[in-house]
Amino acid sequence: MRLFFTLVPPPEILQRLRLLMGGVDGARWQSEAQLHLTVRYVGDVDGHVADLLVAETDRLPLSSIEARLEGVGQFSRGDHVQQLWAGVSPALPLEKLHRQIERVCMSTGLEPEGRKYVPHITLARLPRSAGSPAQFMEAHIGLASEPFTLDRLVLMQSHLRDQGSLYVPLAEWNMA
Repeated sequence: MRLFFTLVPPPEILQRLRLLMGGVDGARWQSEAQLHLTVRYVGDVDGHVADLLVAETDRLPLSSIEARLEGVGQFSRGDHVQQLWAGVSPALPLEKLHRQIERVCMSTGLEPEGRKYVPHITLARLPRSAGSPAQFMEAHIGLASEPFTLDRLVLMQSHLRDQGSLYVPLAEWNMA
């Protein structure tokens, strides 16, 4: 099973993000059900590892996080923009949660994540045939929101499909 830990923003933030989407030819925009803030990508694991992840996460002291949307960005490989995203700040409490979940993952025998953690919500994936995202970036670079609360951590299973991934919650934790 393909898993990741995520935080799901409140409905009003999801709606705000949906209103941004458009203006890049060929972009594959995320559906509202796909919008989330990844805390840690786990990858393909068996059911035993999933059970261990849940048991270890049950032991964590989890606190809600006050966050806000802040700007947009992109991930590229070479000269190809692969993803457009909305930034989430402040980074420090999100990085702390990421480190907690990283320790949980490593305690189950998973390899450490090699990428730098960047708190973001993916808005679109861009195939090589997509148009330039320059106008989108310019139009939304100043994205900002009122503070909102992230108070639910989810271990999500991802099912890959032609029309986009389907996410199914395996476990949830309330963050007090």
